[in-house]
Amino acid sequence: MTYEWFIVAKDNKGNKTDGPKWVFNTNPLIYIADSATVQVGEYLSWTMILRKGDKLQVFITSDRTIDVLLVSELEFDHFAKNEDFNFIREGSSNQIINFNFDFVVPESGGYRLVLDNRAAWFFSKNVFVLVYWSHYN
Repeated sequence: MTYEWFIVAKDNKGNKTDGPKWVFNTNPLIYIADSATVQVGEYLSWTMILRKGDKLQVFITSDRTIDVLLVSELEFDHFAKNEDFNFIREGSSNQIINFNFDFVVPESGGYRLVLDNRAAWFFSKNVFVLVYWSHYN
């Protein structure tokens, strides 16, 4: 997608000056398209290397509710060890049969999209994950 804009400066006498036209493009890509089963007591994650300003559109469908988290690679280590961690985006387990969010990356680096089924006692979860990625040029 291409975006264009320019600034028009006006003075108190009604004179106008158009500034230069600015253009940027986004290149949406399918970053993840995957069907999977998240077993009882387990989690599933995808690693993403992103740059500051990148945009993710995340769409998840599941046959049962599941927790969805987006964490930095550094915080993922704490998550995996069941330690306290900070997440960037979290999905409530009450909402996750159909879940989507848009996210703009705050800092360049590694991130993990996590489907967490560790709290489940009885059911594995069948999920479909679709992530679109756009980088601003």
